[in-house]
Amino acid sequence: MFRESTTKRVGVLVSISVFLVTVVVSPLTTLDPINLPKFWALIAFSFAISGVLLLEAKVLFGKSNWQVVIPARLISVIMLIALFLSSAPFAQQLFGTSGRNTGFLTYFAYGTLFIASAIATNWSMAKYFMVAVAGALGVNAIYGFFQAMGKDPFKWSNSYSPVIGTLGNPNFSAAFLGMGVAFTLPFILSKSTNIKYRILSGAYILLALYDILKSDAQQGLIVSALSVGLVGFFWLRSKVKNPVIKYGYLALGGIATLVGILGTLQKGPLSSLLYKPSVTYRGDYWHAGLVMIKNHPWFGVGLDSFGDWYRTSRTLAATVRRGPSTVSNAAHNVFIDIGATAGIFALIAYLAVVFLGFRAMWRISKKMQNFDPFIIAIFVAWVGYLVQSAISINNIALGIWGWVLPGLLIGIERWLKMEKPRPKSANDFSGMAMIAGFVVGGVIGFFPFNADANFRHSIEAGDANLINTAATKWPQTPDRLLYAAKIFDQNKMSDKALKFAHDAAKLNPRNFDAWYYIYNAPSTSGNEKREILDRLKALDPHNPDLAKLG
Repeated sequence: MFRESTTKRVGVLVSISVFLVTVVVSPLTTLDPINLPKFWALIAFSFAISGVLLLEAKVLFGKSNWQVVIPARLISVIMLIALFLSSAPFAQQLFGTSGRNTGFLTYFAYGTLFIASAIATNWSMAKYFMVAVAGALGVNAIYGFFQAMGKDPFKWSNSYSPVIGTLGNPNFSAAFLGMGVAFTLPFILSKSTNIKYRILSGAYILLALYDILKSDAQQGLIVSALSVGLVGFFWLRSKVKNPVIKYGYLALGGIATLVGILGTLQKGPLSSLLYKPSVTYRGDYWHAGLVMIKNHPWFGVGLDSFGDWYRTSRTLAATVRRGPSTVSNAAHNVFIDIGATAGIFALIAYLAVVFLGFRAMWRISKKMQNFDPFIIAIFVAWVGYLVQSAISINNIALGIWGWVLPGLLIGIERWLKMEKPRPKSANDFSGMAMIAGFVVGGVIGFFPFNADANFRHSIEAGDANLINTAATKWPQTPDRLLYAAKIFDQNKMSDKALKFAHDAAKLNPRNFDAWYYIYNAPSTSGNEKREILDRLKALDPHNPDLAKLG
């Protein structure tokens, strides 16, 4: 077993991580105010946790922990191989593409948090974790309310509902608020819960449902309804012993779920209420991702590189449905996204993580006679995340819950065995290891954050030299280079703009926008245009607009 100081420190660090990664934003500092600060916090704290765990490497890699460590770290190993085998830009795969940041480092951090939650915590973590949950939910519910009322102090670049919370998108915000229903409802139903916490939980649910309705995002309603249904089952299970009633409830829930799924697919009696055109668009993204898996089965197309291959993989119908210029840089399904960008081995490893979470809950449920609000909240919220992840993007703020929650289920199964941690030793260097890891992770996570912040400040300063320097700061991204090209083009500095477009194309030869910019540049010769047009047609074979060019 780990030392007592290790389990306590890890429990606190994991709890702080889920809170900060969910709520931290930088609207006054970076062009991407959502993902980059979350990425920075995620990497810094995951490295701090790694530092603490590695001090007890013998325990960490002990035989009793293999089933947890192997699948979580196998994903990292496979993704590392994919990173080096892919032709996609190294920095893009390491840090993730602009606006997503779900590359190698993010998944490595997720795996670290999963391992830490599963094998290096104990019951003392529960109170820290629930404080983090309450904080993250409270911030988003209250902030979402002010956004719904038009009182947001920040001006976000958002063309959808104003209710985006600290997650940057109405769908992500609504899904997280829906997971909050799973976190709070069990405590309302539990007789052991203090009345003030029941009142606070009830107030949260009312406020969250208001925010979800104002967000106009079905994901929040779906996750909320699922949460109510599952929590209701566990409550009924604790009250009724008759299997006919319990399994009848499950059967009705299954039928309702099936009708709901059919409705979202424009079939059945609820199609007029549940179907949205976005479902069809998601189908286009899923199909493209499956094509990528079929054509690049072993190690995918490159980490966080779905957008580089989407045009090539989409169908003609998908191309014309919303217009050739409407594209996606994510599969809108985490399972497909992992398979498409890292290959089937990485997908299998992730499915193993999911399996371990469900197996742990199955074992816990066989021992659980009463209605335990903490265990039920953890499980139902995780199921809500999985449902959301099947129809949406792997947002960093949601993704961290998708790895910590199953880790906690595995941890709870171990906690129930009443294994006591070793007492604190005289030579405890875990604090120093934590600080060292935090510094290393903080430096690594700071690079993309700093590059983006410098570029924003250079734009606000309006200094061409500063923009030139900031646009090329490591880690370079094609998006930043093309942004700079647009700025110089608008200021009649076409030669400089064209250079940035060439730099973007060199950095990522599969970047359609870079080549399209070069093609339309007045200084591009006829022979160059023909060569570039052939390249554009190869990158986007079903684009009817390209056929008109020659």
